[in-house]
Amino acid sequence: MDTELEGVIFMLRKLVATTTVAVLLVTACSDDNDGATSTEPAATGEASTTDAAKTTEPSATTEVVDTTEPSETSPTATTADESAALDASAQYESLAARPWASPDDAHETPEAAVAAFLEFATSDAAGGLFAVDDVAVGEYLSGDARSGEVPVEFVGTFFDETASAQVPVVMTVIVRQAGPQDTWWVVAAATDGLTVAAPTADAVVEPAFDFDMTNDLIVDAVQVRLFAAGDDEAFYVANVNGGGIFATGQRAATLDTTLCGDVDVPESPAIDFLVEVCDGPGAAGAEGVLVATSSAGITTVPVVFGE
Repeated sequence: MDTELEGVIFMLRKLVATTTVAVLLVTACSDDNDGATSTEPAATGEASTTDAAKTTEPSATTEVVDTTEPSETSPTATTADESAALDASAQYESLAARPWASPDDAHETPEAAVAAFLEFATSDAAGGLFAVDDVAVGEYLSGDARSGEVPVEFVGTFFDETASAQVPVVMTVIVRQAGPQDTWWVVAAATDGLTVAAPTADAVVEPAFDFDMTNDLIVDAVQVRLFAAGDDEAFYVANVNGGGIFATGQRAATLDTTLCGDVDVPESPAIDFLVEVCDGPGAAGAEGVLVATSSAGITTVPVVFGE
């Protein structure tokens, strides 16, 4: 091969090599540009994320929660505090109208309220069947923050026919704080051995009502009275016929507040009640108190008079 031909071949090979390098460089640049282009959607994605974050911010419409508050035009229910105040007021008025109380009373201690109650229990208004000197007032025993009881124990003992033994007798007086000045009031009293099964507390007492009482103690006398609210004079008084052992046992009968005289108890061989006051009935719907007394204590039952 002559020298001139060899030179041409050399130049062709050099040209091919240069072209190959150029193609590789162009391809590389094209790949770089493709990579840069692929990052643009990422930037677009970041913008979308930001926009999404913006949509989570509270809008003005979320302020509608304020509309859940009671409006002036909606009915207003009595609140719990108002209900409690009404209940307390009604309770105070009821307690102040008991025959042993007065709205003017202002007993600062439970013991003072019990002392005033004993004045009533030993007075002629309640029969005067025992005296203040016959009892000893114990210490106040708290039941809750505003009520409790005070035991009143008789100095001597009484013979209990059921137990066939001499027993001590305790009269439990229930007291409660009430009224605008949080003074103390007597709610009720219950005496050992002198129980009233009917009427029950807050029962409706018709002009003629079922009465059921048991006296276990040998005492001088047992009496039953009905008082209207705000009145310390009974409009109905019935005496158990007999004293001593004849005063013991159960007495169950229908008592008519409009009839005086003798009341026979079914299956009893003798007259069991002698009614001496019969000015009933009590005013329909009004509150009252049934009081059973003996020479060994007093038991009271709040009632409501029927028509």
